[in-house]
Amino acid sequence: MERINPVSDHLELVYNVLHRTTLASGEPALVLQREGEQFVIGAAKFLAAIKANR
Repeated sequence: MERINPVSDHLELVYNVLHRTTLASGEPALVLQREGEQFVIGAAKFLAAIKANR
């Protein structure tokens, strides 16, 4: 896993991206966190959601 340095949030996301990882299927993923809640989401699904909400 690779650490992602914090940057200004121009998209005003509700969650912070902690780091990148890989799902068991080999798909790239992101670990997101907010107020003690933490979860993993596939990178393709994450990017699709951002594009849909622009």
